[in-house]
Amino acid sequence: MVIYIFSLERIFTTQASKVGVMLLIDGGYDVEAILKIDEGRKIMDLIQRVLVKLGYSETDGKVYGVLLLSPKPLTINEISKITKLSRTTVSTSLSKLVRDYLIQRSKLGRIKLHTAVPAIAEKISLQPKELLDREIKPLSQLTLKLLNAKGNEFKHLENLLEDLKQAENFLLNMIRREGNLPS
Repeated sequence: MVIYIFSLERIFTTQASKVGVMLLIDGGYDVEAILKIDEGRKIMDLIQRVLVKLGYSETDGKVYGVLLLSPKPLTINEISKITKLSRTTVSTSLSKLVRDYLIQRSKLGRIKLHTAVPAIAEKISLQPKELLDREIKPLSQLTLKLLNAKGNEFKHLENLLEDLKQAENFLLNMIRREGNLPS
């Protein structure tokens, strides 16, 4: 086993007073050591919050964050140890993240290794389209259907329908600007 001394300055841009020293073992740094410093914990917290906003659980965010911080692929056991989550919980989270292409799974013999794919920007760029398709359009259609069926009884929903049309136009313009939809 080769042991190296490595300055955290190369990992995080920090104030000189916060620069620490950690051990690198076999060419990979210890993710747990990063999580012990303030910046590491802040990174994990922010990754969790971003993934929750994207519709994932805090557990998914924690697992994804650990893998993003790791310079090498990790096994379920390693992720479980670092996150202090059960193997079953980690496995469930990994399955969801693999399915959504945020994590790649590979095998080394019988051992499954997991690596994070930095794809947060891609997920965020897809959000307007998903929001439009999954929520705004169906809500507009149902509101219009209700208005047409019940007439004056639900006249107050006309304001909602107008607001939904504005939201739909806003999202369509945003998607067109991003190049995800033809003009």
